[in-house]
Amino acid sequence: MSETTTTLREKIVVVIPEIRVWTGTRAMHESDYNIGADGELPPKQAVASYGLKSIIDPVVLKPFSALKNRADTLLEGHSVRFLGGWALRKGQIAENVCRELDSIKQEYETLKTEFLANYDNYVEDWARRNPSFASQILSAKLDPATLSRKLSADYEVIAIAPAVDGPRAEEFDKKVESGLTAELIRSINVAAKKYLRDSFDGRSEATQRILSTMRKIHSRLVSLEFLSGNIAPLSKTIATVISACPKQGLIEGANFWILRSIAQTLASESQLAGIIEGRINCDELLVQSRKALSGATTEGALLAVQEPKKTAKRSAKKADIIAEISEFFDANLDDGQSVPRKATQADDLPVVQPPQQQSEEMPAGFYF
Repeated sequence: MSETTTTLREKIVVVIPEIRVWTGTRAMHESDYNIGADGELPPKQAVASYGLKSIIDPVVLKPFSALKNRADTLLEGHSVRFLGGWALRKGQIAENVCRELDSIKQEYETLKTEFLANYDNYVEDWARRNPSFASQILSAKLDPATLSRKLSADYEVIAIAPAVDGPRAEEFDKKVESGLTAELIRSINVAAKKYLRDSFDGRSEATQRILSTMRKIHSRLVSLEFLSGNIAPLSKTIATVISACPKQGLIEGANFWILRSIAQTLASESQLAGIIEGRINCDELLVQSRKALSGATTEGALLAVQEPKKTAKRSAKKADIIAEISEFFDANLDDGQSVPRKATQADDLPVVQPPQQQSEEMPAGFYF
């Protein structure tokens, strides 16, 4: 059994959130409908969906959903889905996440107490606002005990271990490693595709908001660097590109296109998997991009990332963009060599040699 595989299982805990949010609805019955010659449909706002009626204003429950979303966002930013929960590194990261979850749990309980104290008023107010449906709303009111069970916030933290030693244990550890890596690649890839589509397609510039998603991706990769020694060079490259962007004003020119190229790499499942699994050297890709862009023409690399649509407010000349990109690489590469990376706990692993050629799927010069 390799030390890396065993250590990986021992390094993680699995956090299982248990947050329930009541929808504020009850099932509709035949008696809820007024049919016949003088019949009428229930008020639109009192019907949540086919077969369900709202018995309180849905807005009242939004704070509960906001807390649940906050917990999900917190976990997603520092871990990967695993065994019905979220796998994250033991130690400071896990302690910080659990501390924040405790805070969310306390806020939830405070909100729940206030909600239960005012529940009758909420139902009665909703009935007054829907007079033609008032009796159906009031008759569906839940008792306090049932309602309390529908609103809860908690979480569990567990460690995982094989039930037996020997070959079965080794196989289990391999599945843990491959499962965590595959889920990291999948989740980053899904987020990057949406990021690329929403923030870059048809544009040649963007506001500062474009950096927010990339910072979140970078922060998540840093938290999960322990999964693979090949993640650190990728997160370092992303940090370099982010730091090169202006702190205010538009993101345009070289900064925009280089940022877009990072998004393209993350959105390519094969390229992202190649980097994280060690088949592609991230630093070497940076060098190859520099060489390809230095000799690019206006019909070359820039066409590979698509022309911005005519609706774009501005469009820098391609030659100028190429010059700016070249300057960026000059500032971040040492004589055309790989960007030096910080030492990591995985530096004692075998060095992965970079591929001789880029994948045909990857347009030359626009992937890192």
